[in-house]
Amino acid sequence: MIRRATFFQCRQDVYTTNAYDILHRVMLDLANLDKLIRDDVVFKTIADEASVHKIRVYLVGGFIRDALLGLSPKDADLMFEGNGYAESIGRVLSDGFNAKLIRFEKHMVVYRIIIRGKQYDLADLKESSISQDQLRRDFTINSLAVELSELFGTGSVGILPALPLIDASTSIEDLEKRIIRINSRDVLRDDPLRIVRLFRFESQLGFTVDPASLEPVPEFLNGLKEISGERVRDELFQILKRPKAADVLEKMDRYGIITTLFPLLDELREISQNEYHHLDVFNHTIDTIRQFERILNFDDDATSPFKDELGRMLVEAIVPDRPRLALLKLTLLFHDIGKPRTRTVRQDGKIQFIGHDKLGVELIEPYLEYLKLSRREKSYINMLIEGHLRPGFMDPASPTISSTIFRYYDHFGEWGVDLVLMSIADRLAAQGEKVSEDVIKQHYVAVSMLLDAYFNKNKIFVRPPDIIDGYELMRALDLRPGKRIGILLKIIKEGQASGVVRDKKSAIEYARRFMEESSKPQKD
Repeated sequence: MIRRATFFQCRQDVYTTNAYDILHRVMLDLANLDKLIRDDVVFKTIADEASVHKIRVYLVGGFIRDALLGLSPKDADLMFEGNGYAESIGRVLSDGFNAKLIRFEKHMVVYRIIIRGKQYDLADLKESSISQDQLRRDFTINSLAVELSELFGTGSVGILPALPLIDASTSIEDLEKRIIRINSRDVLRDDPLRIVRLFRFESQLGFTVDPASLEPVPEFLNGLKEISGERVRDELFQILKRPKAADVLEKMDRYGIITTLFPLLDELREISQNEYHHLDVFNHTIDTIRQFERILNFDDDATSPFKDELGRMLVEAIVPDRPRLALLKLTLLFHDIGKPRTRTVRQDGKIQFIGHDKLGVELIEPYLEYLKLSRREKSYINMLIEGHLRPGFMDPASPTISSTIFRYYDHFGEWGVDLVLMSIADRLAAQGEKVSEDVIKQHYVAVSMLLDAYFNKNKIFVRPPDIIDGYELMRALDLRPGKRIGILLKIIKEGQASGVVRDKKSAIEYARRFMEESSKPQKD
């Protein structure tokens, strides 16, 4: 049965109260939906063309959901009765709005056109009725439809005419209750990626997944292995870039989803650690993501002076819609993946994971390939995993700390700031009996110095000015061109960071002493 809810009346065999009362009670923004549709000249053009061909056209899915929630949707899905109308009306739009029409195939042939920054997907209705189409969609909250041909056919303005809102299931009720419910078990069988999408929408909308919708998940988990990595990646990043991703990942893990996608993470379970840790490796991993999300308020003494700068950096995207914030959470998910295979116990009972950082980089390579991450994203993750122990091992009281900070940023660049945040989260997620006040203080001082060096003393520790160029250095030291010149120039910058090199003369002398020391035979 198709349910048509209007602003003023409703079929009494569908609801026990009129639609106005329902929509008012659940605070769904019907006025917003009505306005967004009527003000859209593309919708009007589509409806007019459908009228010429005497066919029905429906706006369906996420546009309606978001508009009812008071949001401004950027995408719209439209379904046309009959065959070939999606393409022919799409070409009318292409000509009329001077926009490119693209044909691609998902589970059906879809024509996509972007007009004034909004994406419109057009497809012919495969099912015999709009209600059947609605019921084959993933979730009830994504299944509402509006008949554009009927809406614009009224010739009226504003929200007074009936809005032909079609509900073939429990969409309005579930929007009211903030519930994500599958339309049937078949939707998970047809596309197992919807298992991940359940949690993505839970994270995105702040809704709750219906427990009954999770019951069939184990049955279709194996199907996730057949899904392309790009599709998994896009859903996963939608989760990671939002708050409380750790809670969502933890819940996904209870249904076997995380380790189905990344089986090596299963090895982390019940792997006990040394006395600096209070959690096994798996739970420590999830907790590092949770701790990272907690420090994003930047209200502690180390990060608060740079709150605005850190916030801007983390929303930057190496690839569109994949911010560093989310990429860092993915890095934390993998950062200790090498521990189970490097775990050893010394004779005195101390547990060690020597080399787990480097092994971790090797182990995650297939996962990064599977997710089809860009070269820079891979470099980011690999660099941070291999270096995630560095800040924690820094000694702020060392006489060579200035050189250490220079070498740190010389290697990691601006990503060294991300590594600092990763180290803070890692430290907070390790609260074993050996974590004393001195341990905490040393780490705090080290990360504070690293952040201060980047944001307040960048021209000293990160990008020291060029005091001397390679040609001048070759003439002064009677050297030939080669790799050694680049090494010496970097050594000079390290001397600048330490305060030893202040001008061209001291730069030449510093390089000369370095060459002399390097040429001395090494003692046994």
